[in-house]
Formats: sequence, C-alpha cells, structure tokens
Amino acid sequence: MENIENLISCLKSEDPKVRIQAAKDLGAMGDKAAQASGLLASALDDIWIQKSAFWALCQMTSALSYCVVELGEKLKSEDDFARESAAQLIGYCGKDAMPYMDTLKNLAKNDSSLSIREKAKESFFKIDPDALLD
Repeated sequence: MENIENLISCLKSEDPKVRIQAAKDLGAMGDKAAQASGLLASALDDIWIQKSAFWALCQMTSALSYCVVELGEKLKSEDDFARESAAQLIGYCGKDAMPYMDTLKNLAKNDSSLSIREKAKESFFKIDPDALLD
C-alpha cells in the first residue's frame, strides 16, 4: 500500500482510474488516512470517483470531523449523490457539525429525494438528539 501523501497526490490526477484507485487505497487505510478526508469529501460530486470517495469516507467515520466543512458544502450540491452522501456522513461529525443543522433541517423537510430527506433527518438527530425538526 502506498503512503498517504502519494495517494493524496493521486487523488488530484487527471486520470480518473488513478483517482479511483487512490480513493480505494485511502479507504483501506481507514482512520489512518484522515488527512485525506477533506479531499475525498470534495470529490463527492466528481462523477468519476464519487462512489469510491464515499466508500473511502465510510471507512474513516471516526475521523470525519476533519472534513466537516467540505461535507457541509456538499449538502448544498446540485448532485443528488453528493448531497445524499454528505447528509449521511456529516452525522458522524457530532457536535462539529452543529453549524450545518439548519441546512440538514431544510434537506430533511424539503429535498425532492426521499432518501436524502431520510439521511438528513438521521444525521440531524445524530448530531443533536434533543433538537426539534419543526
């Protein structure tokens, strides 16, 4: 397995196959690759590697607070996959995701996708179990 810095460089490659493999390798490292989480979160709307980036981030859930800003930005993405992925993953950021509660609430109530509404609601209550959705 390559070192993290090399894999991060590979995530920036023009070649989608190289980016996909880098995301998979980083995911295999789990939380040890937390420093790559921001770049992986930024790739959630990259059609070529979004699924590999999502899988990689799922392997490092205890380190997702490192990329809470990037996940928060993806909550507003036009890309349904990116929005749904961010809605699901941001709940693992805990209290670090508090600034995005209004965005999650809006998604939970108004997104056109039922799946995104459900993921946003789950994360909303993961972040603050006592919060009110109304």
